[in-house]
Amino acid sequence: MPSDRIRAVIGPRKRFGTWQVYVVSCGLKTVAGPRLERNRPLPDKEYEFKTEKEATEAAERLQRYLDEHHKLRVKRKRKRRR
Repeated sequence: MPSDRIRAVIGPRKRFGTWQVYVVSCGLKTVAGPRLERNRPLPDKEYEFKTEKEATEAAERLQRYLDEHHKLRVKRKRKRRR
């Protein structure tokens, strides 16, 4: 089940000629990093790659991690106090 809230994508870094893994959440594109860690370590430590293939594979691993650990929280009903 893919997460509708957060996605891992890749993009080129034209100035350096490399590929980077980004995270898109609520329309905002940011660089993937350790702030996404939940419950267990991230699958990769670095998110900058020389080839598009390596970046795509890393984005797929990160997406599986995000789908598993970044689930939407269900709002709880408050109990009425007596």
